[in-house]
Amino acid sequence: MNGKVQFGENWVKVNDSIFYTTPYGVQVLKAWYGRKKRYDIDAPEEYIIETLEYLAKAFSLLNPQNRGEAENFLSILEDADAYTDFRIKEVIDRIYANRNANTWVREL
Repeated sequence: MNGKVQFGENWVKVNDSIFYTTPYGVQVLKAWYGRKKRYDIDAPEEYIIETLEYLAKAFSLLNPQNRGEAENFLSILEDADAYTDFRIKEVIDRIYANRNANTWVREL
């Protein structure tokens, strides 16, 4: 694991952003990242990190309640990424940004 990616008990840090999710989400994302690094040797590191960021954002919104649910969400998100020619990332980015903006407004 390089300095761009770190995993905690209930968070994933990608580049300089920290995404909070459940421990189940972290476990599944950490396993996904490990598999990508080991077996998808043709994928550029930056692509893997960009995809992990997308998945971590989505998991922070979804908050899976058990391992099976986290694995199911991962499967759905990977399929959505491929089926939309990687445009689903834009949708997740928008939802995540709006969620954070709404939280910020409520805190004022």
